[in-house]
Amino acid sequence: MGKKLQAEATKHGIHNVFDDGGYKELLLLTLLDLKKLGRTGDDAADSLGRQYEIKTVARVSSRGVRKTSLGITTEHTLTIENIERYRRVHLWIVAVFDQAAPESIYEIAPSRLETFFGEWERKIRDQISRGVEGSAPPHLNNPKIPLKFVINNGVCIWPLLAQDGVPRQQTLTE
Repeated sequence: MGKKLQAEATKHGIHNVFDDGGYKELLLLTLLDLKKLGRTGDDAADSLGRQYEIKTVARVSSRGVRKTSLGITTEHTLTIENIERYRRVHLWIVAVFDQAAPESIYEIAPSRLETFFGEWERKIRDQISRGVEGSAPPHLNNPKIPLKFVINNGVCIWPLLAQDGVPRQQTLTE
């Protein structure tokens, strides 16, 4: 099973489907018809060349505990350059996974996230103005966006809802 899954992942530019969220990324690229970009920078692009930031959120911790509060992680060393890149993408795709199964997928425009971007940028500029020194450039350590914010300000694109508001049965190959 693993060899077959890896063969499919390789077609999408994922060279180890079992590391660093490769399986989840494969599902999202396939479902949304996106192409993986390089290891650094934006995560994916569509057929029109629009670029996307993809974030996955785990419902179950690595210890097997179901989380009650979920957040979207950013970068271990979030810099001004990262924030500028975040602002330039077409959309953010945020997917919540319950272990291997996607629970929900949202898209949100970067403009809706500006509150966070502006706050982070102010904090980094404050570091710069205070002359904070270290081996890394001025940065924040992995600030998070509450998933609730994305739910309230983004658009749920999966599962699709029927007209009565009830999720319809579908598979990722639909």
